[in-house]
Amino acid sequence: MFNKRVFPKQWNEYFTVFIPKPGKKDALRPISMANNLHKIFERLIYKRLEWWAENNHIFHETQFGFRRGLSCIDNIATLITDIHTANKERKYTGVVFLDLVGAFDNVIPEALMALLFKYGLPNKIMEFIKTTITHRNLTGYAAGINLQRRQINRGLPQGSILSPILFNLYLALSYTCLPENVKILTYADDIAIYCANKNLDHIKDLLNQAIDNLKNFFSHLGLTISSSKSVYTVFSNLKVRNLRILLRRSRFNIKISNENIPFSLSPCFLGVYLDPELNWKAHVNQLKNRIIPRINILKAISGIQWGAHSTTLLTIYRVIQNNRLSLKCRIPDFILRRFFLYQNFIRSLVFKL
Repeated sequence: MFNKRVFPKQWNEYFTVFIPKPGKKDALRPISMANNLHKIFERLIYKRLEWWAENNHIFHETQFGFRRGLSCIDNIATLITDIHTANKERKYTGVVFLDLVGAFDNVIPEALMALLFKYGLPNKIMEFIKTTITHRNLTGYAAGINLQRRQINRGLPQGSILSPILFNLYLALSYTCLPENVKILTYADDIAIYCANKNLDHIKDLLNQAIDNLKNFFSHLGLTISSSKSVYTVFSNLKVRNLRILLRRSRFNIKISNENIPFSLSPCFLGVYLDPELNWKAHVNQLKNRIIPRINILKAISGIQWGAHSTTLLTIYRVIQNNRLSLKCRIPDFILRRFFLYQNFIRSLVFKL
């Protein structure tokens, strides 16, 4: 089948379930469920594709998403290290966090196949990928109701094991359109571009030029940058008040298609809130606001002589709390001590100490 490049028509049939996105009203994420044999075959192709891409150095060193041995922590650590280095040299660091509109859903199959051919991917694997991502027949379900059936010739199936690595290959050349001294960090469709300099006007010009170049690059791939969801910020040794005054005086602004990108003092990048002084107070405060309602749940079902068993409480703790409390970033000790107070309080509830 693989050698003849002929695959069953049933492999193009997908059941699509729409799952609400957390924290977003009227926003749904389509998850495609494929044939079981198709999924097994996809995993076999994924192993070969991953080995081929890594050994041929197709991915750029700034791509951290869905790669073996790398995670979002590497993204954040790289950015923070470069900011600290610039601060020691008394430079400003301008950072723009870009948001792509419907990234996986807007991939153009023809553009992807052209890139794979340029990379030198074997023809048999290319034929399987082409069959997988084109002429897909989707049957939608929402709230247990069968919606409708339609054929899709655009985008990558969300839920497929091949989609993340194919999207990485789709954006692998994005760094080539950036001006000199502008760096890029990508984790799937989460993108940060930044540069450091002692002159704010120079940073503004470089970042605006980089965004224009990226906009043109993405437009050829069918992707669009959202100006309303993207944000920018500036890091320095200055106090927040003085930094605001300086940015206002220098008329510092970043634009996408003549639309201003909003400024944020504490932007969120890959789930981590970054404040101008990099003291992690913004991130810890956000975690505190999310943890307290969950502490109240544990309070309601725990007690020394009554309540749920410690095993049950520990399971609940692992489900609703542990992932949020597991910090892997470097945090100053005086902030970390405050943060661990909440963690120790929750554990005392769990074990009824």
